[in-house]
Amino acid sequence: MLDRGQAYFAVHHDTARPFEVGVGDRQVVVTGTRFVTTLSGDAASVALLQGSVSLRSGSGQMLKMKPGDGVAYRVKQAGQSWSRIDPVETAPWRERRLVFRDAPVTEVVAQLSRYTPVRLVADPALARVKITAVFPLDGEDSVVERIDRLLPVAITPSGPQTVTVRPE
Repeated sequence: MLDRGQAYFAVHHDTARPFEVGVGDRQVVVTGTRFVTTLSGDAASVALLQGSVSLRSGSGQMLKMKPGDGVAYRVKQAGQSWSRIDPVETAPWRERRLVFRDAPVTEVVAQLSRYTPVRLVADPALARVKITAVFPLDGEDSVVERIDRLLPVAITPSGPQTVTVRPE
């Protein structure tokens, strides 16, 4: 059961013993594949890189996924949205980088906050600013220093181990 965060799975083919992962209120049923799951609050998704999986809803409905399919849904809500995924952008954190495509800076800051002990507080005005970027997570400078250097923002200390991220 994935309680929160992201996970990458590479499962060997065994139809006699399917592998299952709970993501929110749904089950991913696997017989051999590579896929990524994400759960943040009540927002969940499954992205299939290789093989096949079925996504079973709380009502028992089975949705068959094929490579390149992405399914996003809200926990305890009916329905889901389908998309085509780019396998290169699906799990970039495995290669110590994050990829953002036309993402609000508030979302970027929220994602980056998982990679620093410093508490990042994003000004709500940054929701209107969108960026496309590849953000490296490795290197000598801190995540906060990279945010300051790479994003169109100003960083202001606002407490012990806390910074506020505002529009420039």
